[in-house]
Amino acid sequence: PAQLNAVDGSRERFDSEIRPALMPQVVEQMFLRTFSRPPRPAELQEASRLIEKAANRRHAIEDLLWALLNSNEFLYVD
Repeated sequence: PAQLNAVDGSRERFDSEIRPALMPQVVEQMFLRTFSRPPRPAELQEASRLIEKAANRRHAIEDLLWALLNSNEFLYVD
């Protein structure tokens, strides 16, 4: 959250700048930075849809990031 405020001190501005048309790019960047791979088409579509329909897009983006971090892609089985 501190980094979100670092740009101009306003979370409201962050929320207003994330337009529904930008959701695919936001989701793609999250996957690239988290998994070092682009999202699969179904992942991109579902994640974008969930963020677009959320009452608070910033919270939806944060929830998606937590879901990615807690995914099985980081599971190591010896």
